[in-house]
Amino acid sequence: MQVFNVERFLDDFDIPIFTEGKNCQPGWLNIQCPFCDDDSNHGGFEISTGHYNCWRCGWHSLDDIVGALTDSRKSIAQEIVDEYSERLPEKKEKKIIPKKEITLPAGCGKMESTHRKYLIRRRFDPDYLEATWQLMGTKQYGDYKFRIIAPIYRNGIMVSYQGRDITNRSDQRYKACSKPEEVIHHKNILYGSDYVRNERVIVCEGITDVWRLGKGTVATFGTQYTKKQIEEIYRLAKTVFILYDFDAQDKADRLSWELSLLGIEVERVFLDKVKDPGDLKSNEAEYIRKELLNY
Repeated sequence: MQVFNVERFLDDFDIPIFTEGKNCQPGWLNIQCPFCDDDSNHGGFEISTGHYNCWRCGWHSLDDIVGALTDSRKSIAQEIVDEYSERLPEKKEKKIIPKKEITLPAGCGKMESTHRKYLIRRRFDPDYLEATWQLMGTKQYGDYKFRIIAPIYRNGIMVSYQGRDITNRSDQRYKACSKPEEVIHHKNILYGSDYVRNERVIVCEGITDVWRLGKGTVATFGTQYTKKQIEEIYRLAKTVFILYDFDAQDKADRLSWELSLLGIEVERVFLDKVKDPGDLKSNEAEYIRKELLNY
């Protein structure tokens, strides 16, 4: 894989950089953008990929930004990009042979009264969730005891699952299928992706956010999203609405930036009355979904 060596390029051409303060994020080198009336440092190169993006005027190709910074015509800019592009060494990872099908945890079956009561306390409709998301429940034994099990599907095939504790006493509220037992690692996909239509999607953190907002919403299984999940979002949608929890806006900023680098139209969505999309009232969630997804 070839990656543009941003640090060497900026240093060799004596281009001032910003690494701290306003507009700066870890892993980025900020500059004054040459494409817009930028009197600050809204432009930025992501060090790990070499991509360029401006908070004010958006994504620009490497050829264009290098040409603008070096005052070079396109053919020369392309030569500079080639000169500063380097092949990264391949990472050797322990190979995990994926399972051909999922084995659900011990005691997993149809939801019982304890699971249904938990959902009702959180203002969910158990019958609807059971029918729409194929939710199941576990009994009082096993590694996933006292949990609602949410199967994770891709292209109609169950490839993993995640369990939500219903006692509120577990140190691990959400417990995913272990990696060796998954058909596809859950952090390489998105919960709810099979229901995305019209190339528009709402991206949230967790499975309960998807349950609340409904079809057309996907979850990244927490704020620590992966490159594979970004690729999945790119595959699914041209317009993305990011609706992360109140205390995860820095992660939402980062995700917005990375998606915009790919030319995706990104819009941040903020909630006025609640901190977590999963805590919305049903009518509020339905209104948001229809407004954003147009269905």
